[in-house]
Parts: sequence; structure tokens; C-alpha cells
Amino acid sequence: MCTPIAHLLRPLVKFCAILRHSCGLPAKVLTGPVACIRRKRSVASKHLFQAWPVISLVFTQVVEVMAFVDWSLIFVILAGAAAIQTWVGFGFGLVFLGGCTLLGLSDLKTLTLAISLLSLTNTTTALKGMTHHVQWRSLFWCLSAAVPGIAAGVWLLEHAQAYSAYIQLTLGVALAVSSLIIAFKPHASPQPSHDATFAATGAIAGVMGGLFSTFGPPAAFLMYRQPLSLDAIRSTLQAMFFTSSILRVTLALALQSISPESWWLWLAGLPVVWLSTLAAKRNRLPLADAQLRRMVFVGLLLIGVSITLSSLKTLAL
Repeated sequence: MCTPIAHLLRPLVKFCAILRHSCGLPAKVLTGPVACIRRKRSVASKHLFQAWPVISLVFTQVVEVMAFVDWSLIFVILAGAAAIQTWVGFGFGLVFLGGCTLLGLSDLKTLTLAISLLSLTNTTTALKGMTHHVQWRSLFWCLSAAVPGIAAGVWLLEHAQAYSAYIQLTLGVALAVSSLIIAFKPHASPQPSHDATFAATGAIAGVMGGLFSTFGPPAAFLMYRQPLSLDAIRSTLQAMFFTSSILRVTLALALQSISPESWWLWLAGLPVVWLSTLAAKRNRLPLADAQLRRMVFVGLLLIGVSITLSSLKTLAL
């Protein structure tokens, strides 16, 4: 998790410590805010003082795990990913995982678990008041076949670390192909697809969801071919992502070794995802659906190609 930016920040931190000692400032200066809160007797101050240990713990852990600039980039990508999924119907995991992987902000295993946990916040907020649009039969057949695929993907991510370059190459190709699905919405069929088609799609989406927490592309391609309203398609997709995220988190806890960074990323990202989803739900961009899709397509395609080329370069060395 250590980046060049973190190495650059360390001398600055040491310099500040030396400056404090040379000026003879006491160590208790750092506890000034707490002392100030104790002197105030208002109800708000008491609540803030009681919450201070938790706030201090979260802040300390964030500083230890990543540099401030890294977190800023992660929050920007996270907010954009949550908004895109709310507007388009899918893409949260694709945008967040692709952006963070391209910038080297974290490793795949940490990001995928955080995506599954944060996706629960995104989908819960997006589904509020929309559950009556969900196509429950399609959801059942898709998810019933996805469980083995999710388990296989999680197991591969945990036990195939020696082939991490190949996994990253697969991610780059998956992002590039998924961008095509976003750019060119398939035409709706006159008849609904058979249950077997939903099951087969669920199996493929399950493997992608287990490996990369990106259940969306195969499921979205199939759902947009159904003779349904846009609200029904998007609500069903959000319900799929919500349920598949619960399944993936459960299987990851059983099959993977979980790093503390995943939990801190989830806790720190919760308010970002919630606020971004809420804002995107209430305020749509003044763009046609096709224009928005093509914008996302260009971004994902560039990210996918960059990751693919980087992986091929690593394999060639």
C-alpha cells in the first residue's frame, strides 16, 4: 500500500516533529482540542468529546494505511463510480476497480472486498422506493446459478497470487469488453429471455463477480435486451448487485484472508458513496442516455487498454 507519495510525505512529518521539539512546545499541545471540549459544558461538546476516541482511531488508521493524496484520489473515483452506477444502472465496480488499479492505489484483493461492502450502500440507497419494479423471477434464476461462480472467483483470487499478472490482464480485457456493453445498449427483444438464459448469464457474471466484484456487464447486457421499462431494468440490476454483494462478502470471509485495509476503506468510503448516490438519484446530468454511456465507454476503454498493456509488459519481462 506504500506509494511514492507516502515516501515524499515522511520527511515533511519528521521535519514538523523536529520543529516542535526545537521550539520547546509540550506534547500536550496535540491534545488541545480534547481539553477544550472538556472545558465546554454544552450538550454538543459532550457528544463530540465522547466520539473523539473513535474519530481519532479512524483518522490514525487512515494516515497509517495510505497517504492523504491517495485517499483523496480514492474518494473522487468512489464518488464518480457511485454516480455512474445510479445513472446507468451498473458500473460501480468497473470504474472504482479500474481507476484504483490503474493508479496503483491498492491491491485487487483489498479493493474487491471493499467494492462488495460499499456496493451494499450504493444499491440500498438506489433501490429505496423502487423495489416494486424488480423482476423477481429473473433475479432468482440469475443468482441461483451465480453462487458457484462467485465461490470459484473468490477462491482463484486468494490462491492464484503467483499469477497476479494474468489476473490483472484478465481485468484489463474485462474492462475493455464491458465498456462496449455500456456504449452500445442492445436492442430489446420482443419476447423475454428463457430462464436458462438468465441462469447461464448468472454463472458467467458470478465468476466475474467473485474475481473482480464486477457482476454487472453480463447481467446488464441481458437485462437491457428484455422488453421492460428502464426503471424495471435498472431496479432489477441494482437488486442483483445487492444480493451478489452479500453472497461475495460471505464467501470472502469464509475463503479469503481479509486485510484490515479493506475494512478501513469500507468505513471511510461509506459517507462518500451514500452522498454521491443520493445526489445522483436526485440530480441527473443534462445529457441523453446515449451520450452518458459513450462518455463512460471512453473512460473505461482507456483504463482497460492501459491495464492490459501494463500487464503484457510485466509478463514480457
